Amino acid sequence: MRHARLLARGARRLRTRRGLTLIEVMIAIIVMAVGIMGLAGTASYVTQQMGGGNMQTIAAGMATKVADSLSARRCPARSTHLPRNRFRSSSL
Repeated sequence: MRHARLLARGARRLRTRRGLTLIEVMIAIIVMAVGIMGLAGTASYVTQQMGGGNMQTIAAGMATKVADSLSARRCPARSTHLPRNRFRSSSL
């Protein structure tokens, strides 16, 4: 009988308890803070990568212009009448 009353009292206490404890709220705040800091760090990294990509695009454009201007020039070494290489063996 005494055991039944203790169980009933414990069940009543559990039913009447509402809300969160202080430790639960503190842990939830810490978890949210860690998530927000991770999100801020990721946003910073993405911004840096976008800036780096922009610089690489500009560098690739400049390299293309230089390569085009060099290929448009005439170069005597690229002519079809190249002198024989005196160091090359004749057995090949």
